[in-house]
Amino acid sequence: MAGTFINSDRARSHYGVYQWRPLHWRPAGVAIGVGITLGAFDGYPRYRNGAWFPAVLPVLGLEYKRVGVNLFVVPTISNRLEGALALQLKVRVW
Repeated sequence: MAGTFINSDRARSHYGVYQWRPLHWRPAGVAIGVGITLGAFDGYPRYRNGAWFPAVLPVLGLEYKRVGVNLFVVPTISNRLEGALALQLKVRVW
């Protein structure tokens, strides 16, 4: 996955990540996957002066038919990066 967003420092961030979700369930037709996201992020002025840095984040994916969400937990790094619960919306196009 790759994309861009406005981060908690009100700066533009970019990311490129690989998502690995080895644990799967399908209760009531909802696909649930749990795993990790490995990738690189930039755009945080108080962390590495906004330069790219590697990150490993836990992820929970929920999908139903053609729509889904990924939920990520971003840890706080004192005086550098604010923690967050991030939500990514997904739509299957084919």
